[in-house]
Amino acid sequence: MTQGADGVYRVESGLVFCVGETVDLSVQWKTAAGTATNETLGTVDCSEETFRPMFLWSGSGTSLAYGYRTNQTAQEQTMLTLTSYPVELEIDCPAWMEVQSVEVDLRLDGAAGEPAATAVLECRGWSESGDRYTAVWDGTFWSEETQDGWPYKGGTVDFVVRLTDASGNVWTNTRPLSEKT
Repeated sequence: MTQGADGVYRVESGLVFCVGETVDLSVQWKTAAGTATNETLGTVDCSEETFRPMFLWSGSGTSLAYGYRTNQTAQEQTMLTLTSYPVELEIDCPAWMEVQSVEVDLRLDGAAGEPAATAVLECRGWSESGDRYTAVWDGTFWSEETQDGWPYKGGTVDFVVRLTDASGNVWTNTRPLSEKT
């Protein structure tokens, strides 16, 4: 470690932690006379959950949450409507992660398909628990332009959430929707 002009000591080359490892961190201090003292900093469990956000979809206990219906128009076109247009999810992320934006795409041809619509979610406030932060984010797919639904040709229907952090990293999660009668 090298002391910077600001007095903070930094590791010259990056530390790399691999998923599946458990790392015990400590620092060794040496006096000018050469006496060494070890100080334990703690243990880092390098699981996937440690370094990435977790997405907890709300409303999954209700019978209509995150579903869709189809109907035929007079012109024989199949239209898809959602059973619930508001979207709410809880995001649990490491304390060091700074969330810039959260958006949810409605994909009518599976997770890889082009979005039929995008809902921009807003944060309802953060709470801290240990080394993680949790927040509820919500938004809606409702708009006057799509009140009759979206043209649908069959296939899977998904919500795909995209979380972008302050470093430009994009984290995704997919929630399949099921057809309701």
